[in-house]
Amino acid sequence: MQRWLSLLPLLLTFFVTVFQSWTVLAEDFNSGPVFRIGVRSLEELAQDDFDVLKARKTDGHYGNYVAPNEWQPALMLPLLVSAPTGSLVSVGTQRCLMTAAKIKRILKAHCYDMSHGVLMFNLLNAKLIASAKDRRDFLFLALKASSAVWKKRLSNATLGDERIQDLFDFWNYHFRVNPLNRFFTESPTRFKFGEMNYLYDDALFVRLQKMIRAGDITFDWLDVKNTAAIQALVKSMKANGETLSIIDFSNIPEWITFTPIATALNEFVSISRPETVVLQTIEEDVRWTYFAFDLTNENQQKLKTYPAGADAMAYFLMRSSTPNFEGRDYEAFKVELKKLEKDWSLYLGSEN
Repeated sequence: MQRWLSLLPLLLTFFVTVFQSWTVLAEDFNSGPVFRIGVRSLEELAQDDFDVLKARKTDGHYGNYVAPNEWQPALMLPLLVSAPTGSLVSVGTQRCLMTAAKIKRILKAHCYDMSHGVLMFNLLNAKLIASAKDRRDFLFLALKASSAVWKKRLSNATLGDERIQDLFDFWNYHFRVNPLNRFFTESPTRFKFGEMNYLYDDALFVRLQKMIRAGDITFDWLDVKNTAAIQALVKSMKANGETLSIIDFSNIPEWITFTPIATALNEFVSISRPETVVLQTIEEDVRWTYFAFDLTNENQQKLKTYPAGADAMAYFLMRSSTPNFEGRDYEAFKVELKKLEKDWSLYLGSEN
């Protein structure tokens, strides 16, 4: 007992240090530009934005979530069959683009995130997609081209060589080297982005490229807890005559509970239809389960009186789509995933 008491000050110091580190990290994810609605290109960003990118381009924590980690996004498709024609609002990077590319009823997409790193990645990815001659050329730019090729292909009056070099370094570290991207950059299988990966599907890539070139996909720095930002997005969509088809929160409710999500959804009701689909996910072991409910009149009323701490799954009678995997292929995938997780730990450690 005395031994444990003697260790107590050290343990308290350890936990305080961890808490302080977590707090700094949380602030990092909120760093970056003031929220902006309808960002369309890298050229719109200020020098301050690029200065932040340059200062943090080798920081693994700064942009950790640029790589998709929900390996079977096609599981969402059965939940979206009733979604009306309209706009997609989605968190993240590839998740948003894959959904926009796959579902033809989506006419416009708004890809948002609270991380400056994710916003920069989205804008850069869109730039590469728009600049590519075709899907194979995009793969070359994304996976193999040197910074010299990027400077030749992407340079313009706003994007000089120095900015492009910073973007190349950022992309190389967070896309090419990042082990979490391994499954996404490989040929898809039913366990690895089957049906959804535009890197290996001409039809998906052509549709996505067309939308980006037309300005039908925007990228916003947006925190779902920021009511003013949500209202600005809704106002912009309403002014453009948009109606909401799908709104995808990924697993954000696991981090902040569903209460702020309900508050945000109340703002989106004015541009929604009863068939509008609300989508979210939950991680379970090495799998993800997808959940959804429609913004019916009944559920709109429920949003107004959502009780804090309620079980959102039961409260909205969410339908789910869970992977039913078994057999040798699944066991082999789990082995691959364990290797990836080990490489991810090494990747994060390499920055220290």
